[in-house]
Amino acid sequence: FAAICPDCAIAPGTPIEKPTPVFLRVEAPEPPPLPSEPAADANSSTDDDSWLDEIQDFEAAVREQGELVRSLKAAKADKAEIAAQVERLLKLKSRLPTAS
Repeated sequence: FAAICPDCAIAPGTPIEKPTPVFLRVEAPEPPPLPSEPAADANSSTDDDSWLDEIQDFEAAVREQGELVRSLKAAKADKAEIAAQVERLLKLKSRLPTAS
């Protein structure tokens, strides 16, 4: 180093002070606490199953409408009537929740 900058060289035996940090210690923040799970009670299981009952009822309605459309097609019913029932079936199917 003395060959590059002769004026910058430190003489042997020169006392060097204890180094101090330039900035304070950086620590990662504590993650937020996890939400506690609600206590299970007797009524919560019936509330949790209510959505399942609704879906099953809805699937039954779609199934019935599909059978109606099939029976109309088999009976060679009026095309306008079949189209109206197919449209109703498609609307029911579009509102049916999908598994994700």
